[in-house]
Amino acid sequence: MNNYQQADTGTKMIHKGKNTRSRIISKVISAGHSRNCYRVLVQVKNPTTQIKHEASTSKIGEDQLFYFQQRGIEYEKAMATMISRFCRDVFNELPDEFGFEVNQLMSLMLEGSVG
Repeated sequence: MNNYQQADTGTKMIHKGKNTRSRIISKVISAGHSRNCYRVLVQVKNPTTQIKHEASTSKIGEDQLFYFQQRGIEYEKAMATMISRFCRDVFNELPDEFGFEVNQLMSLMLEGSVG
């Protein structure tokens, strides 16, 4: 099947020391007929621990694409810009030497997958 992706990913966080904390942020981008599964395990041996969970999904809106296209920005460039902004906070945490590779990978992944 064309444009089909399946991702099964997850995170494990184990707190062993006192006064520890963590924040897990996971972002997924998929196209076409896609399916994503995300599993998480947070293990904390402290009776006063607070664990919160938040999840959301969204689709790039036609109004967002329309906004770009009305300004002369092609469809693929508009999609790449929106995806790049979605991932910006994650990309900013990567070491500088990975920046070039991430940009190339994003270009390859978007090539021919949108539209």
